[in-house]
Amino acid sequence: MLTWLPPAGQAAYTAYEIEARWDAGAPRRHRAPGSAPRADWPWSPIPSRTHVDLRVRVAADDRWSPWSDTLTVRSALWGEEDWAGRWISPPDRDADAVDRGAWELSTSFEIAELPVRADLFATA
Repeated sequence: MLTWLPPAGQAAYTAYEIEARWDAGAPRRHRAPGSAPRADWPWSPIPSRTHVDLRVRVAADDRWSPWSDTLTVRSALWGEEDWAGRWISPPDRDADAVDRGAWELSTSFEIAELPVRADLFATA
């Protein structure tokens, strides 16, 4: 589900258009009638690790608003094969403790060179 706020001062609108770019590729556009500031995702599912730039505009009759600012999102890791990390687990020695606070888990690692960009994915 996608949601947005109409432009300030925008009269009731009758249509919307969503633009998406997968990993900086060619834009895909979806235009539909509607006056609610929400829409179901109109394209096929996004593959794992995909960056998508999204923006939206609305129309009152035939007058279109300017495009919204671009929002960049990144899809999750959908498949088991996407996860390559090692499990980090608490020690077993305190398994029976009841009044203990939440575990703080951490690890360290070395990299050969500084990456241009890094993303951290975590799950419970």
